[in-house]
Formats: sequence, structure tokens, C-alpha cells
Amino acid sequence: MTPRRRNFSATSAFARCRMAGVLSIAVEVTMPAKSKAQQKAAGVALSAKKGDKDKSDLKGPSKSMHDSMSKSELKDLASGPRKNKPEHKKKS
Repeated sequence: MTPRRRNFSATSAFARCRMAGVLSIAVEVTMPAKSKAQQKAAGVALSAKKGDKDKSDLKGPSKSMHDSMSKSELKDLASGPRKNKPEHKKKS
């Protein structure tokens, strides 16, 4: 007999928390990269977090991303299509 797979959604998680008496839930929201440069920097920081690259090789934004973001946050920021994104974000 194969084990049953459960599909948990945010709604069902909220329902379980309400039944358990939990009043609030922490929801993680991921922000997509605004530019190709930001995606590339996140990818370099992720490779350093994994140990594929030395942390001492990091410079600028990738170094600060490595220090301030978790591996899953970096993965979310680095993944996704680069098509139709500007090379650098325009200053407003």
C-alpha cells in the first residue's frame, strides 16, 4: 500500500491553525527579481551559500545578499525567466 500524499494549501494551513487556537500565521512572500542583474547576483550568492564558490569572491550586491538572505530566498530570487526584464533597474 502506498502512502497517501496530502496537498496542503495556505487555506488549509489557516484552517488547521484556527482549529488549534493559533491567532496569527506567518506568511512568506517572495519578491521576483526586478532586473537581470539582480537575478545574476542572487545566483552567485546562492552558489556561495551552497559552497560551490568562495564567499571571499563575492562583491557588492551578491555579498550583501549572501549575508542577509536565506538559501530558499536566494533560490526564489534567482529562479524565474529573465526574458522581458531590463538589464538594470531604472532609478526613479
